[in-house]
Amino acid sequence: MKQLILLSLFVIFLTSISFAAITTNAVDIRVNTLKYEPYPAEPGKYIQLWLNIENYGLQSAEKVTFVLEPEYPFSIDGNATKYFGEIRSLENVVIDYKVRVASNAVEGWNELILKHRVGDSDVWITNTINIYVQTPDAIISVENVKTMPEQIAPGSKAAVSIKLKNLADSDLKDITIKLNLTGTVFAPIESISEKRIYLLSAGGEEDITFNIIAEADADSKLYKVPITISYNDAVGTNYVKNDVITLTVGDEPNIATNIESSTILTAVETGTVTINIINKGLIGIKFLTVKLNQTSNYEILSASNEVYIGNLDVDDYETVEYKIFVNENADSIILPLQLEYRDDNNKLFTEQKNLKLKLYTAEEITKLGLRTTDSTLSIIGFLVLIVILYFEYKRLRRRK
Repeated sequence: MKQLILLSLFVIFLTSISFAAITTNAVDIRVNTLKYEPYPAEPGKYIQLWLNIENYGLQSAEKVTFVLEPEYPFSIDGNATKYFGEIRSLENVVIDYKVRVASNAVEGWNELILKHRVGDSDVWITNTINIYVQTPDAIISVENVKTMPEQIAPGSKAAVSIKLKNLADSDLKDITIKLNLTGTVFAPIESISEKRIYLLSAGGEEDITFNIIAEADADSKLYKVPITISYNDAVGTNYVKNDVITLTVGDEPNIATNIESSTILTAVETGTVTINIINKGLIGIKFLTVKLNQTSNYEILSASNEVYIGNLDVDDYETVEYKIFVNENADSIILPLQLEYRDDNNKLFTEQKNLKLKLYTAEEITKLGLRTTDSTLSIIGFLVLIVILYFEYKRLRRRK
């Protein structure tokens, strides 16, 4: 009796399982995404979406209704409802929709909702469809370029820092930036001319530094240096961007001045002062003007106190002369010389050089032999006269 009861319970259990399986498998509608084009979807454009509908159940599904319910960033212009009178067991059908993508859609995965029901049931089954949206251009921007120092002196090193920014809405990866230095006056030093970044997040920035050196004979001017940036977007599309940065070769000018000679030895005397203007720097200068400013210590007797020199090359010099009258009894006076010029990159400079003109007393002049005295001049003149008379005497004797 006990065995009979157990057998009956087992039969009832199997019957329940079979009934549940038949009920569960009676209708089983499944939705799968076949494809959408274009892939990835682009903001402001349409995609064509194809969905595969299959009845995995053991019975036919009658009066099957599908409704696409798009939410931002998607919308649909046409009919969102698809209706099938019957989808038989293990049968599949394909439905498609033309879906609009909002122009301001954010890059990344977005969801479309498709609902369906069988017959007149009030129960709707929700299906989620994932669509990847990507902006048409994955852009890396060169935000700024800095060099340390700002001007690269000929033969000197510099660090060039380039800031990159990811303007896309998604991450960019495998970024390579290369300075194309071939054919320029620059060369890499202590590093290579190519750098890499594994990942740059959306909106992110990254500084990349290159160490370079300028050739020793490089001219002072602006140089355009090509750069190449290559990178991949989130779906593996490769991009190559060619751009140009500008580097400046130059240095601070170095002009020296000195008094080469002077005929003025004492106070209350008129004479000429000759001044050297020397370019001791690494760069040339141009449009050089030299001006001797007036003071109370002297009077400028030259036609003009301003002299235009023009260009002055590296390791070269020019001279200027001024005729002045010293009207102060002193052991020296200061000649304030004003220089105005531009470097090779047209930057304007103005500087003043104060030159000290030494003056002597009569005793110092005699002691140091700085000036020939009147008695010395008389002796020299007498000797010259004797020589002239001697040669004249010899000439007259030959005639006799």
